[in-house]
This record gives sequence, structure tokens and C-alpha cells, in this order.
Amino acid sequence: MPRPNGRKLVRYKKLVTAFVLLAYVLWAGIFIYKSSFLAIDGQRYFSLVDDAMISMRYAWNFSHGLGLVWNPGQYVEGYSNLLMVLVMSAAIVLFGKIHAVLAIQIFGLGLVLAVGMLSSATLRLLRPGSDDDWLDVLALACVLAYYPLSYWSLQGMETGLLTLLLLGTVFFAFKWQAEKQTRQMAGAILLAGLAFLTRQDSIVPASLIFVFLFVDFERLRKKQLFLSPHTWMVVIYILFVAGQTAFRVLYYGEWLPNTYLLKVSGVPLTARLYGGMVFIGPFLLQSALLLAFSGLGLMWRPQKEKSLLFFILAALTGYQIWVGGDAWPVWRMLTPGIPLVIILALLGFRQLTGRSQSTSLTKNFGVVLALAGVLMISVNVVFWQDMAFAGNSLTAKTIASRRNHVNAAIAIQHLTTETARVGVFWAGIVPYFTERTGVDFLGKSDRHIAGLAPDLSGDIGWNGIINTPGHVKYDLVYSIDQLQPAYIEGFRWGKQDLSAEANRDYVRANYQDVAGSVVILLRKDSPDVLWDQVRLEP
Repeated sequence: MPRPNGRKLVRYKKLVTAFVLLAYVLWAGIFIYKSSFLAIDGQRYFSLVDDAMISMRYAWNFSHGLGLVWNPGQYVEGYSNLLMVLVMSAAIVLFGKIHAVLAIQIFGLGLVLAVGMLSSATLRLLRPGSDDDWLDVLALACVLAYYPLSYWSLQGMETGLLTLLLLGTVFFAFKWQAEKQTRQMAGAILLAGLAFLTRQDSIVPASLIFVFLFVDFERLRKKQLFLSPHTWMVVIYILFVAGQTAFRVLYYGEWLPNTYLLKVSGVPLTARLYGGMVFIGPFLLQSALLLAFSGLGLMWRPQKEKSLLFFILAALTGYQIWVGGDAWPVWRMLTPGIPLVIILALLGFRQLTGRSQSTSLTKNFGVVLALAGVLMISVNVVFWQDMAFAGNSLTAKTIASRRNHVNAAIAIQHLTTETARVGVFWAGIVPYFTERTGVDFLGKSDRHIAGLAPDLSGDIGWNGIINTPGHVKYDLVYSIDQLQPAYIEGFRWGKQDLSAEANRDYVRANYQDVAGSVVILLRKDSPDVLWDQVRLEP
């Protein structure tokens, strides 16, 4: 029975929830605006991380009837987020080249809000009948406050979409466990399938959810048949897996995506494991309090539902180690598991208050709120400059780099023909905005580069990793000397320095527009350069 002031508390909760949502929307709006800039043509451009802009390049070509390709006519699967690419295609059709980027950022904002609300609803499933309990509001606030989720989602990556789909799968799995309605299991399988289309490595956490759905541990202990009679539902998921695999084979002529060949093929397992463990160390340190409290929540009133929440993050961590880490320590592949352990941690806080499950949390809310605050500070402390929009933050420096790439793209459009080729290390912005054929120096969309042996010398490793995934295969002699792009972004990488060749074959061209100028490297005597419009640098 609700307490006499239950209605008032519910009303307060709605007001607080609205305030939390509004505060996040305000912060995210500032973040999106801060990530924009004025280019040399006087227009404001919004920006995504480079990998997201590569996906936008695929989406642009697909939405214009040129195929699901990075370069028209070259069938290479250089993306790992099919569903996100399709969403981007729709945004391009609806909003055009420049404003589609902003639309994707707003879409990411909506995804984060949905993840927060669904986290709150999932916690309520684990604590039924607690109308005056504020843990669900704290779950919403803590999830919205986790910076990596916002960073990747507002910057166009599939992280927010994948997090929402996996969390939704867990939610429906819990609903099915409690109510045993087929539509709930169907919902879980459908969302898991969409998660697979979003990122194929989501099959790792999905496998754990399937065990939760279909294994009857009580029957297993009695050595009886333990598979649920609803096992046929797995067929739906298998159709997603088989369907995308068949599409890849028929469309790209490959069994594995090019991104897998680039990051894993030829890299010794020992090198990947070492790099993965080096990469994961700071994450475990930053998340130590979160993991400790989630472990406490796991031990309090043990349930297989809670075990599932914890082991999904454990599986994601193991997979991150297996692939060798990531290029950027903002926990892109680990973030989908964070809302789950936040839920566990809040249940751990509940245990620390010493209150029974049927007793109101209101009297202890200050203590729990303080614990939640300490928890979120601990996981976000290394990101505080980015969260506060500090001018010397990593995000601010990255956005300055993106502005340079957009300016270069504007110059290329004016100084080259449509048949020109552009050679890039950062394979997103310049090809997307110029619509020129790209030469991908690091091989995400180039089979030749992806099939090379990796450079494990450590010359291009960072954050202590000698094998930075996606950045250790290159052949500048092939990319620059043989393919001869009209524009190159640079001429040094790892052990290769083509300075002499660049000085011989390329010139520095200055392009002036209404709001500034930029200098780019153009190939001498290239028929794809409009030389009558080029002003050379001395």
C-alpha cells in the first residue's frame, strides 16, 4: 500500500524527472553547438567523430543511388554499423549534406534520453511495488551523467543506438521472465537482431541474454531437459545473422567485413591481448567504485537477472581485450554495459542504507544521493574538461582539427575537378564534403591496405598500445606514389616518411574564401587540378 503522501511523492518525482531531462537537454544542446564551427566559406558546420563521418560517406552514396560504398564502384565494407548507416541515409535525404550532421547529433541526444528512461524502467522491474522509491530517478540521472555515452552518441557513433537496443533486449527479457508472455520474448529477440545490425559484435552480450531467456537452471540441476520450448525464437535472431552475412557475400564478395581484416587479421593474439589489457586498465581504475558497488548490488538478494547485468559488462570487457583495445580511451565498446552496472550499483546503495525492500528510501535519500554523486564523479573525473567545455580539452582540440578538414574540403571543391582523388588519413570529413574519390591511407575502405602485415614496432602506438586497432596497416608508397591522388592530407605515418617524394610531386596551394584561407597539398601537373585558380605558396 502506498503511504498517505504517495501521490505527492509521485508528483515530486515527475517534477524532478522533468528537471533532470531538461538539464541534460540544455547541456547536450551546448555540447552540440560547441562542436560546431564557422568554416572559411562563412557557413556553420556541425561535426561528428571521423569514424561517424566515414559512415556518413557511405550513407551519402547510398542515399544518392551510388550503392552502399565509400567510393562509387568500389565494393568494400568499411563500416561496422549497418543500421546506423541507414539512419544516416534517411537524415541526408531529409536534411541535406550539412544539416544531416546536426540531425544525427540530435538523434544521438534522443537516444541518450531513451537509454536513461529505459534504465529507470529496468530498475523498477527489479524493485516492484516501490512507488515512493527514488532509485529509478537516480538511475536516470546517473546514466545521463555518464560522459562517454553522451560523447559517442552526440558525436554520431552507433554507441547510443547499440546501448538502447541491448538495454531494451534486457528489459524485455526481464519482462518475459516475470510474465512469460511470448510477445515479450519476441521483443527481446527483435531488439537483439537490430543490435546485431548495429554492431555485429553485439552477438557477445546477446548470447548471454539468450542463455538467460532459454536456460532453465532448476531443470538443469535436476539433469532434465533445460531448453525452453520457445527456442524456436532463436531462429529469428539467426535470420538477422544469416541475412547480413548473405548480403555481405553477395554484395561485397567477402565473408568478413574489411574492418575485421584491418584490425584483427595478421595481428598475433598475444599482441592483441597485451594491447587490450593495457587499454582496459584505466577503464577498470576509473570504474572501480562503480564495479565495487555493482558487486554489492549483485550479492544483495542474488538473482539471475542481476547476474545477467553484471556479466554483460564482463563479456564486453573480455571482448575489448580480445580485439586489442581501441584507439581512443573513451570506452566506446564498453559503454553499452554501463547503464546495467549503474542499476546494480544503485541497488548496492540500497543495501548500504540498511532499509528493507518494502521500506521507503526517502529518509535515506540524502545518503544515497551523496553516494551516487561520488560514484559519477569517479567515473567522469578524467573527462571533466570536456564536460565543462574547457578550451584546452581533448574534444576542443579535436573539433579544431575537424574545422581544418572542412576547410580543406572546401578548397578541394573549388580547386579540383569532380574526377580528382583525395588521399586521407582521416577518411571521413574530406571525402564526405568533397564527394571526390577517396584514397584511404589507413585501409578502412581499402582491401589492399587491410590485407597488409601490421606494423607492431610501436612507432604508431599510443596510450601504451603498440597495436592501435585500425591504425597499424599502411603503405604510403602504394597510396601516394602509385595511386597519385590530386590531394594528400599528409605524407608521414609510422616508419614511412615520403617527404622527399612529396616535395618533388606536390605543391602547397593557398585557397582564400570569404572568411579565411587554407593551404593544401596538390599534385604537380595533375589534370584534375584547376591550375588557373590555384595560388601557390612560396
